[in-house]
Amino acid sequence: MYVKLIRRFSVSLAALGAFYFLMVHTKIGLAMRAAAQDVEIALTQGIDAHKIYRWSFFVAVFLAALAGALYGQIYAVSPFMGERPLFVAFIVVILGGMGSTSVQRSSAGSTQG
Repeated sequence: MYVKLIRRFSVSLAALGAFYFLMVHTKIGLAMRAAAQDVEIALTQGIDAHKIYRWSFFVAVFLAALAGALYGQIYAVSPFMGERPLFVAFIVVILGGMGSTSVQRSSAGSTQG
C-alpha cells in the first residue's frame, strides 16, 4: 500500500520538477512567461505566439493526463468521477468573477436592454 503511494508521490514530484525546469531554465519556458505577461511585447521580441500556445497546450494536456492517471489509480474510475471537483471549480469561477468590474459592466449593460 505505502509503496504505491510513495511511487505516485515520486512521479508527481518528478513531474513538478520537470515543469519547474521547463518554465525556469529553458527558452520555451522564458517565451511562455513572456507571452503570459504581454503578447504584443513578446511578438515584438520575435517570439512566435502560436508556437508558444501550442507548447502551452501540450504541457497542460500532459499534466492533466498525468493527474488523471494518478487520480484513477487511487479512486474508482467512472464517467462521473470529476463531477465534484468540476462543481467546486465552477463555483469558484462564478464567485471570483462577481468582483470583476468587466463582469459588472457587461451585466449592467445587458439589463439596460
